[in-house]
Amino acid sequence: MAISSSNANCKHSLTPVEHTVKKNEANKGRRFFRCAQWKNDDCGYFKWADGIISETSIGTSSANHDIAMDRRMLEVNLNLDRKNGRLKGDKRRLKGELIRVKRGNKGGF
Repeated sequence: MAISSSNANCKHSLTPVEHTVKKNEANKGRRFFRCAQWKNDDCGYFKWADGIISETSIGTSSANHDIAMDRRMLEVNLNLDRKNGRLKGDKRRLKGELIRVKRGNKGGF
């Protein structure tokens, strides 16, 4: 089923703009629709005009954006796990110091 610009909207609620692949690649000459704001505030909207998803269409800006976001989230989670591990180690160390101080002060005050 072919997609027309009249029956699809991007996340900005704008009518996508039709383009044609100009690069020398397998999809040269193929028409597609893209977010009308792709130069300024791309929401990642992308659809082939013919509606066919090919192996060469995998890796569009939308898919790349999703992969980049997933990778960034993994990095953030890894950093949080590392910080959490350091905090747990600090907590154990401080608890040990507190116990030693308490033991040392039992007869002193």
